[in-house]
Amino acid sequence: MQKKLQVLFFSLMAFSTAFAGFENCTFNFGRQWKSGASLSNLDHVAIWLGDNNDYNTYWEGEMIRTAKSNNVTPVIYAYVIAEYGKDNGLVDCDMGSPNHCTGGANMIRNHWSSIISRYSNYAQGIASDYGTDKAIIWLIEPDFVQYSVTGDAKSSWNQDGGGIPDANLAGKYFNEIVSTIKGKLPNAKIAVDISPWFNNDLATWYNLFDKSKIDYAFTSGGRTQGDNARIRGDNNNNVTWANVKSWLGKSIIADDGYGVGGGSNSDYQEWMNTSNLNARIADGVIGLTIQEPVDSYYTFAKSNANLNTCSGQSSSSVTPSSSSVKSSSSSVPVSSSSVTPSSSSVKSSSSSIPVSSSSIIPSSSSVKSSSSSVPVSSSSVTPSSSSVTSPSSSSVSSSSSSTVVESAEWTAENSNLSNEKVNGVSIGQGSDWGKTRTVSRTLATVNSGTAYTLSFEASVSRGGASMDVEVTLNEYCSEPLHVSSSGDVAKYTCTFTASKTESVTLQFTVPGERWETLTITNLQLVGPSGDILPIRTIASLGQIQSSVLLRNGRTIHWNVTHQTTLEVFDMNGNKISQTRGSFLDLSKLPAGLYIIRSNNGNHSEFKRVNNF
Repeated sequence: MQKKLQVLFFSLMAFSTAFAGFENCTFNFGRQWKSGASLSNLDHVAIWLGDNNDYNTYWEGEMIRTAKSNNVTPVIYAYVIAEYGKDNGLVDCDMGSPNHCTGGANMIRNHWSSIISRYSNYAQGIASDYGTDKAIIWLIEPDFVQYSVTGDAKSSWNQDGGGIPDANLAGKYFNEIVSTIKGKLPNAKIAVDISPWFNNDLATWYNLFDKSKIDYAFTSGGRTQGDNARIRGDNNNNVTWANVKSWLGKSIIADDGYGVGGGSNSDYQEWMNTSNLNARIADGVIGLTIQEPVDSYYTFAKSNANLNTCSGQSSSSVTPSSSSVKSSSSSVPVSSSSVTPSSSSVKSSSSSIPVSSSSIIPSSSSVKSSSSSVPVSSSSVTPSSSSVTSPSSSSVSSSSSSTVVESAEWTAENSNLSNEKVNGVSIGQGSDWGKTRTVSRTLATVNSGTAYTLSFEASVSRGGASMDVEVTLNEYCSEPLHVSSSGDVAKYTCTFTASKTESVTLQFTVPGERWETLTITNLQLVGPSGDILPIRTIASLGQIQSSVLLRNGRTIHWNVTHQTTLEVFDMNGNKISQTRGSFLDLSKLPAGLYIIRSNNGNHSEFKRVNNF
């Protein structure tokens, strides 16, 4: 066991400066690939592919291997159709004629097997150099819509033989690209192009896709506006960032720093402004790729590494250190402090840690800390999320008060949760699209013979279809809920009389093969007198506050249960002491870093403490 702990601690240290790659709940900074260019403080690196029949191990191969060794996510601009066209005498539509807007549709019709062969060769080469376990983001065919019937009608050019029917291009052709990629790279993430010149027809275009196959939307061609609701300032490019998020229901990866013909420029400075960035995050943007960034871009990326993209709120007041794991969905008010969160490899979702007058480095190894909130006051704190499973709603506090931090305590199977609150939650698509999503939480204890009413409101994400959701509350409520696709809020009410005194657990089962997010709000359980029962929080589960005494009279506090065992290890993995309950004394130990492990029998959490 000691050996295993040693491995864990050394791994924890090794990953403390590693980058976590592209993540959905924090803003992602990236750049275009250039051999030898720094990837410091970045989450992804992008490359344009398509101009060779085969995978080039000396160009894209070098990029893939570099991304892997730096633990950043490769992003592929899959420009295969266009580059195949260039190999056959076509140019981009804004670069002369003959071009993709005149000969592109016929080329797809006549050379599709050759185009798909390139996709297959690239995916196989990447799988060989990168492996198949981690995600790689594929940005499928910039300006893909230009080959369609509607795209042809909107263009100043005419496709020879006419455009490809929109439904075929977004259906048959797009789906074959995706299946070819995923046949070699099953964990690949797929993005569709944003063509702002398509204006409101873009909404109709997106509805032709099987959205379950899509993870993101992306811009291409640069010239985007980080300081404007509109994506581009070009005439008759009226699509906004929020439009795309609404129409497609997916987050956006933006790019900038280049223009017509691909030449680099410095027209991206407006993105390097936290206010602008937060506004774009609110519109659905979660990533930015700059072609040739200057040094200040890397500094800005480091300073804004923890911008939250899941709730529209950011922890921009926190100055992250150079390690890379981001804590997603956390709300971090900071007062009079110097706080440097350094998430090393895992993102702890919505965690809540009041910290005061301490110098603690919480390191949640393998941890799923769900829905908490982190006020930090008068401290110098460096949270560093490492890699372990921790109990939901753990709370670290060094304040002398006994304030209880409420935790929503939602649990999920095959679902991504966001906006977790005591009275609601958003249930997003899980890793297995074909399986149902199951989400539950214990609400309260009901008394035998007493009548209660459960109620809440539900809605699906905009642009989604209606769905029937299974709702159960123990044996009392089991009526399905129909949620409309119109954007209307569905209201659910179930009145029952408890047959025994017991805890009741609410469970939602969302059908499989659905991309929509189901959002639950205004959740209440009302007793016979009309009083709203307090929905169970961590406080009602018998938590106590432990005290950890450090050198020089400093004390930190950690909320645990009576059954929790606290163990102290040095950085070599040697166990120094152990206690059960509420007090741990490190004051007589030599100054240095120590690991504290809490174990309640079901979960373990590791915290790295600077005992100076």
